[in-house]
Amino acid sequence: MLNNNIFKKLSKHLLNNLCKIYNLPPINICFDKTQLYLNDNDTYDDFYGQLDVNNKRIIINEDKNPLFYDNIVYHEFRHYWQLNSKKYNKLYCWWLSKENAQFYKKAYNTPLCNIEEDARAFAKSQGKKNREDLLLEYDIETLIYLKENQNQYLLALQRLEYNVNK
Repeated sequence: MLNNNIFKKLSKHLLNNLCKIYNLPPINICFDKTQLYLNDNDTYDDFYGQLDVNNKRIIINEDKNPLFYDNIVYHEFRHYWQLNSKKYNKLYCWWLSKENAQFYKKAYNTPLCNIEEDARAFAKSQGKKNREDLLLEYDIETLIYLKENQNQYLLALQRLEYNVNK
């Protein structure tokens, strides 16, 4: 049986170190799935973690395997970095706005959802890599265009898949 308390302490330590490395104000970490923000039809099982912007903390679903806690911290910290970045703050906020909720859900697991793809790469590499190239390539104007033009959205996805499979 894994000792969750050890993993919780390690996660807090990791988060504090990331804040120091990236020169960002420290934020808290919470291990309570009931604090997660759920949209319609969402369940707690749908989430491993979440950046809680209003309360300046990362929430981790404590029911998930503690071996994933560090990955969750890296992923959600990258969103914290995006939010605090002068260059990407508007992009992060655009994706999470209510008027873009459906598009966000639709694109979530694709590279077009550049804030998520960037956070996934950052987490997978334990902070060594990112997808800032996608943050630059798909700016808000381009995303609005893709959101409103289904054919162009599909072409953009095909192009991204082609580049990945080269």
